[in-house]
Amino acid sequence: MNIYTKWVKANPSKIRSADIPYPIELDPVLNKIRETGGIPVLAGGCIRDHFLGRKAKDFDILVFGISYPELEPILTAFGHCKFQGAKFGILKLTITKVEYEFACARKETKQGQGRKGFDIELDPLMTPEQETLRRDFTWNALLYDPNLRIVIDCYNGINDLNAGILRHTSEKFAEDVSRVLRGVGFAGRFGFNADPQTIEFCTQLQSEYNTIDVEDIWRIWTGIFLKTSSFQHALKFLFECGWDKFYPGLDLVNNQATLDKLNSAAKLVKSLDLDEKAGTIVMMSILTFSMDKDKTKKRLESFNAPKKYIESVIRINTTIKSIEGYSLDYANIPLHVLKSIVSVCNNTNKDLLNLSVVIQILTETESVLPSWQLMAEQKRVNLLNFQQIVDGQFLMTNFKIFGAALKDPLAKARQAELEGVFYDTEQAMQWCQTRLVKHSSD
Repeated sequence: MNIYTKWVKANPSKIRSADIPYPIELDPVLNKIRETGGIPVLAGGCIRDHFLGRKAKDFDILVFGISYPELEPILTAFGHCKFQGAKFGILKLTITKVEYEFACARKETKQGQGRKGFDIELDPLMTPEQETLRRDFTWNALLYDPNLRIVIDCYNGINDLNAGILRHTSEKFAEDVSRVLRGVGFAGRFGFNADPQTIEFCTQLQSEYNTIDVEDIWRIWTGIFLKTSSFQHALKFLFECGWDKFYPGLDLVNNQATLDKLNSAAKLVKSLDLDEKAGTIVMMSILTFSMDKDKTKKRLESFNAPKKYIESVIRINTTIKSIEGYSLDYANIPLHVLKSIVSVCNNTNKDLLNLSVVIQILTETESVLPSWQLMAEQKRVNLLNFQQIVDGQFLMTNFKIFGAALKDPLAKARQAELEGVFYDTEQAMQWCQTRLVKHSSD
């Protein structure tokens, strides 16, 4: 009898019967692993999601009983494998375009700073309890054995799921401080409250914040922006742990009105199926809309947001605030304002769509894009590519202005058109004859 089976029989209080669905295409792989003496079990998120009544997106397999060199040839026989490195004991197998992560049982010992500062020891003879000790939260330490049809629950994760509790698995939680931010994400995604001992533990980890890898901070916050359904719970946990001090100004948005806007934004972003970049930009625009440009920049820099994302957010918010100077009816703005918007958003990562989504969220109305598109069609304005009436060819043909001399009149003509001074070629010609007579006579 192997160590895994002995442990299961010796710990009936940590075992419960269950029938959790998983992709049937995994069965041949799992059976082959068993034939070689391995014990494959599903781990983490897919089990948690099952008990929460959510559809699982990822299926990760943890393998006891065999080594990495034994697992590798088994998986490569079933499809394309990505080798994550023997050190971590992780292989990613693709079957019919779906990628599954297989990992050997392992111990992690903290040796240095950051996510990469771990000494990894693969150990096929570990018990389930020993292996899951390194997991972050109790319900992420759940395992499911599809052969025995049992859930292994070493740390009362199912009880915590039922109670809506965020609880760290063990003191090893502190070995990866970024788990506090992951906790913010989980609290917001599931609407969970943190256990008091977990809050106290996370509070004590504040001094380790600077050891988190910069790329991890942005990666985790991107997940928070895109996956959170209750920003009340996310920020509640952040503030309870005192980690809001690393994100100055969040107290300005920690009010019911803004939190409701963020929750509405999250629903709309999901329903529109925006890509990761667009969705993140929209969420950050809502988060910072009440702030000026400098505060917005500082706030987003604290998340380690890329410069291009920050520029898009500032551009969107500044443009919307400029529209307010003309009309609060965003669907029926003057043509020259629409041209200005198109000009600002031209070729800037779908900023026009993002801007319209932000307006929709702020005003709690339908999308303004259909109205803008109708106006654009009637006035022959290309929403995807703003073309000036007075361009270089126009000036060279009608006013014989060439080379470097084009720069100043082109800029003035563009600004005049955006301000609504002229709308068609005839009006443009009259404006040029009045304003550019000096150039035309040279």
